[in-house]
Amino acid sequence: MKVALLSSEESQPDFLEMLKAKMETKIADLEFSIIKARKNLDIPKKLSKIEGFDIVVVVILYNAESMELKTVLEKLIDIDIEGIEIIKMLEKTEPVEDMSEKEAMQLKNELTAKAEEILTGEILK
Repeated sequence: MKVALLSSEESQPDFLEMLKAKMETKIADLEFSIIKARKNLDIPKKLSKIEGFDIVVVVILYNAESMELKTVLEKLIDIDIEGIEIIKMLEKTEPVEDMSEKEAMQLKNELTAKAEEILTGEILK
């Protein structure tokens, strides 16, 4: 099963490598690709061009609601790709630059655990 983890450079902290490593040890025969957009606003365009995956997990981490975020969410709602299950994970987080290294790592662990649970549920259903 091929899984894409789609996010942007703006979504911080970046926990996708941790998620990929955990999922690959947890479930056999998974092939992961991490795809990064430059900005959250670029995610819907990247998602609409994705091919060859069974599941795409879209991860958007944000610090505050904005018109840009609302635009991204509206565009994501309209995207449906035949044969690909799209899972959206949107999380409001504190700015990473305001966290200690320990707090940032704790947040990465929490986000990884949540995404792992969601993804495992989708794969095993």
